[in-house]
Order: sequence, then structure tokens, then C-alpha cells
Amino acid sequence: MRQPLYILLAILLITIVMGCSRSVDKRLVLADTLMWTRPDSSLTILESINRDSLQGEENLAYYALLLTQAQFRCNIPLTTDTLITKAVDYYSDNHNREHYTRALLYKGGAYEDMNLPIDAMRYYKMAEDNADTTDYRNLAQLNLRMGKLYYDNYASNNLDLEKFEKALYYYERLGDRPMIMFCLGIAGNLCRESQKKKAIKYLTQAQIMAIEMRDTASSYSYLNELSMAYFLDSLFLDAKNASVKCVNGTNPSNAMLFNAANAYAALGMPDSAKILLARVDTVAMSDYDRMMMAFANGYIHNAQGHEKEALFYQNLGTRISDAIKAKSQRNLIFEKEAQMDSELKYKKDKHFSEQKTFFFLIIAVLIVFLITLITNLFCKDQKFKNLVKELNNNQFYVKELIKDTNIAYDKLNQEKQKNSLLQHNYKSQQDNVDFLNQYFNSFNALLNKSYDVKRADFIKELENIIAQASANDHYWDIIFDVADKKSAGFISSLTKDSNCQLNQNEIRILSLVCLGYNNDAISISTGYTKNSIKTIKTRIRNKIKASENLEAFIKQEILNRNRAK
Repeated sequence: MRQPLYILLAILLITIVMGCSRSVDKRLVLADTLMWTRPDSSLTILESINRDSLQGEENLAYYALLLTQAQFRCNIPLTTDTLITKAVDYYSDNHNREHYTRALLYKGGAYEDMNLPIDAMRYYKMAEDNADTTDYRNLAQLNLRMGKLYYDNYASNNLDLEKFEKALYYYERLGDRPMIMFCLGIAGNLCRESQKKKAIKYLTQAQIMAIEMRDTASSYSYLNELSMAYFLDSLFLDAKNASVKCVNGTNPSNAMLFNAANAYAALGMPDSAKILLARVDTVAMSDYDRMMMAFANGYIHNAQGHEKEALFYQNLGTRISDAIKAKSQRNLIFEKEAQMDSELKYKKDKHFSEQKTFFFLIIAVLIVFLITLITNLFCKDQKFKNLVKELNNNQFYVKELIKDTNIAYDKLNQEKQKNSLLQHNYKSQQDNVDFLNQYFNSFNALLNKSYDVKRADFIKELENIIAQASANDHYWDIIFDVADKKSAGFISSLTKDSNCQLNQNEIRILSLVCLGYNNDAISISTGYTKNSIKTIKTRIRNKIKASENLEAFIKQEILNRNRAK
């Protein structure tokens, strides 16, 4: 049983030594340390490293992961996934879960830069499935990237908002204020139409954080989005005040001018709205700008009472909005994502089932091993304790024998002068006492050191003492004499009864039963097993025609004999 345990411990030790022997290049560790605070410095360090100087596959994979991440962090478009694939392949065995999550994340980022949103989403999903629940940094990045992917592809069902709010949660756990502000701004912008109060809350918090961090550009950007949230919530005066601050406080963008114009038109001031609209840069207008221009003209005509023109511009803005959404792959991404979720769930369930089966198998083996080990130890220990206990009991029996033998010796000593025939009996009784004292001393010495010697040595020495005692006629003479006296002559009467025909071993065991020895004590005194003792006792009971168990029959017989006296 011990040998497999030693082999297991040896394998574990070798694994630990091999794990400790691997060394990670210090330059890579430094680059990783700077990745979030100074990504440009991290990129400089990585670009200065000669790949040939890196020792081992782990360092090469780590380098591939960090270089891809640094390029991504420094907004350098990734045009191929070749480099990051090396990291994904190396870490795919999950011997470093955090690195594998990162590798999957930035492989998804590479596909996103390569305008392959479906492939990007696949790897984002794999990274999310692999990530540890306490890995806030990677989970924040994953949800941010997925939210952006949904947003860029106009995914339905507010999936983009859901992801950005999850990213916000993780960045709050990290205490990353710039990213908290960014997520608040994005989330506020996304829920302007469906959850107006939440939008105002998010955007207000984002603008306050921008002011605290002295980020003027972001402050005006969030204020502009806040003015739009006010407008959609029919808080036109708040919308006008916020948008005017943006227009007057900085070089206004087209979006700021549109928001201010909309607010003035909604307040019934179409002329002021027209003045602001005239400042819009129409040279390089995007589809979004054309949509906003159409809606702004609709609000102005509505303020002027021109219902037909207002309806025309409103419909124009709606058609442009639909055209923008029609260019997206939102339905494709949504359907593919559902398919990916199903595939990942199947793989995860299958892996979990395999792990569960393996886990229960290991647990079952360990339980059997532990039960066997504990049972063996307990049984051995309990058996030894029982043995010592019975030896102590046996010691008591031997003391009683010495006492009874000494009494008989004293009586003989008194009578030896009166009758010379008693001289021989006296000499025999003295030999018995000497032998019994010698046996008792050996027995007592062994018991005194029962907790200082090994079990095997104890048992061996005990067997020697018993063997020597059993081989000596003095021992059984004493047993017989004392047992016969205690049983009021019952033992000697049975030996004289020709119908009983008890053999020597049966007489010895019967004598020990009369002295009160139980099966354990008889086993120690005779060397017989307990099963053998039970068999012999059954034979004795049948020969003396005892109708009940042997101990009870002898006890009653002794009682009857003592009463008869």
C-alpha cells in the first residue's frame, strides 16, 4: 500500500522541481508590468528583444502574447493572427489560465481589426468561457470588446448595452477611473432612447469624472450627449443649456450644433435653430450627419407650423437611419452568437461530464484507499489495545493464582512437621509457587513496556513467555489445583467420570473457564484461536451434558456444590 504512495509523492516532487526550474525572461515580465500604465514603453521593450535570445517555448509564447497585446493597446491595427496564434496554441492546455484567456481575447481583437466580426466574436466567447470569475481585468476587456463589436454592427436586443454595463462593473472592481468614465459615457449614450433616466444618470457621472480628471475634451463630449438625453426625455430647457455650453465652450462639432438646434426648435425658437444649423460643416458629412440634419430640419419646420415639410424631413431621417442599420451584420452576428453559445455549452457540458466522472472515480478510489488504511490502522491498534487489556486481566488471574497457591503453601508448611508424607507435596507446591512468581514477573515486565516496544516485538516476546509457561507442567498443575478448589471439586469430579472422557486440552480450558477466564484470556494462555476455543467449549458442553452455555452451567454447579457443604 505504501509503494504507490511513495511513487505518487516522487512524481509530485519531480513536477514541482521541473516547474521551479523554468525561468521566465525578465524583460517579458517588465513589459507585462508596464502594459496597462505605459503600453508605449511596453511595446518599445518588446520590439527591442531579439526573438532568438528567448529560451524555451514558454518565453516565445509569452512574447507573442505581449507583443500582440502591446500593439492592440497602442492602437496599431493588427493585420494578421499568425503571432497571437502561437500563444493560443501554447496556452491551450490551460496550464496558465490567465494567459490563455488573454491570448483568446487578443486573437479576437486581431480578427476584429481584420474586419472579421464573426471570428472575433467566436474567440471573445471562448475567452469569456475560459476566464476565471475573479479575473476582473480580462473580463472587463472582454465585455468592452464584445460591447463594441455589437455596437459597431448594430446588434439588437440591447446586447451592446448589456456588455458595456458588465465592463463597467468589472472596471469599478478594479478602480480604473478612466475606463469607468468611458463605460459610463458609452452606456449612457446607448440607453438614451429606452432608459432615459438611466442615460442621464450615467452621462452626468461621466461628465463629473471628466471634470475631476481635467479631461476637457471628454467633459464637453459627455455634456453634448447629456443634452441629447435631456432632449429625448423632453427636458428641452436642460438640453438647450447643456448644448449651448458645448457650442460656446469649444470648437463645436456637427453633433453639438445639431443638438443645440434641436433644443432651440423644440423651445419654439426656429430662427436660433437655423443660425446654429447654418454653422454645420457640410463638406464631409457622414451618413449619421445627414440623418441628424434631416431630423433637425424636421424639428425646425415643426416649430414653424410647416407640418408637411416637417413630416418629409422626419421620414428622410428615418430612411437614412434604416439604411445605416441595413449595412450592418447585426442579424448574422446575433444568429452566429447563438450558435457559438450552443457549441460552447455543449463542449462545456461534455467536458464537465468527463471531469465529473473522472472526479468521482478519483474520489471513489481515495475513499476506498482511506477506508482500507484507516480500517487497517484502527484494527491493528484496536487489536493491540485489546491484547494489552486482556493481558492485564490475565495478570489479575495470575495474581489470584499466586494468592491461592501461597495459601495452600502456608497450610502445607504448617502440616509438614506433623506428617512426613506431606514433605513431597510441600516440595512440589514450593516449586509451583517459584515458577508462578517467575512467570508473573516476566508477564508483568512485558506489560510495563507494552507502549515502548513495537507491536511485532511485543507479540513475539509474549508468545515466548506463553510457550514456556504452557510447556511447563507446573503451570497447568497450578491451574488445575486452584480451579478445582474454586469449583468445590467440580473439575476433579469430571476427570473421574468415565462417561465424560475429557482429554487434556479440554480439562485445561475447562479449568480456565472455572477461574473466570474469557475467550481472549484463554487464547493468550493457551495459544489457541478464538474459533478453536469456541469449538472445544462446545465439545465440553456436550460431554458434560450442559443444557446452557458452559460458563452459566459451571457457575450454577459451583453454587450448588457450595450450598451442599
